[in-house]
Amino acid sequence: MTKILYKVAPEGLLSSGRVLNTQTYNYGLVTEPAFAAFGELYGAIVNCSRATGLGFHHLTIIAMAFQERTDGALALAKVISTRKGTGAVMLNEYLPLVVFPSPVSLAHIYQVADVAFKCEAPIDPSHGFDNGLWEYLYEQIRETQAPHAPPRSSVVYASPDVENAERFMSSYPSYGDTIWTLDVSECESQFAADMTWLNKIQSSDNANNAAILVQSYWKQVASQDPIMEVLLEGEMMVGETLVR
Repeated sequence: MTKILYKVAPEGLLSSGRVLNTQTYNYGLVTEPAFAAFGELYGAIVNCSRATGLGFHHLTIIAMAFQERTDGALALAKVISTRKGTGAVMLNEYLPLVVFPSPVSLAHIYQVADVAFKCEAPIDPSHGFDNGLWEYLYEQIRETQAPHAPPRSSVVYASPDVENAERFMSSYPSYGDTIWTLDVSECESQFAADMTWLNKIQSSDNANNAAILVQSYWKQVASQDPIMEVLLEGEMMVGETLVR
């Protein structure tokens, strides 16, 4: 039985009759470089965020400061070394941009600092670092909440109907200006979820707050104003573009 879904993409990226197989064509082609460069640092940031309540934006600033060896980071590193990672400090005394209301454990900051010092790839939020960090968190939560669902890095994304495709294209025009049909009749894995939950996460959120929204995504809960997406893993055929 034929099953048709809809794919938003830039004009010219796909072609009618093309067969896509997610073993070679998937979202991981976008996220893989960031995971390869920063995977260990992502883990340290997420763990520190869970333990301290620090948001991802602040932890990215901290990691960048240690990587760049700013004066404040070097002074904080000296404190960590002198105290053998015990005790806590107010971070803004060393890193003025990190305004956090409570002292933060030096042991948890050390974990981020150590990995950031050793990370050879420059941390640049405008070149995939932030996106990879979010996807790292999503995958951690998927493994416990929805292990039956495919990893986001191994899929092609589609919309279940034209309405959702148009809403997605209108909300995120940078992803493409053309809607293609996809015949997914032979696609082994199809997981539908409301992407709105993920888009509600703010950079100031910490891992614990963000996890509540991510869990709703993997539990396939619909928000009040959903934009549904289908994670496809397997083989599919590109059909025609829609003329609206």
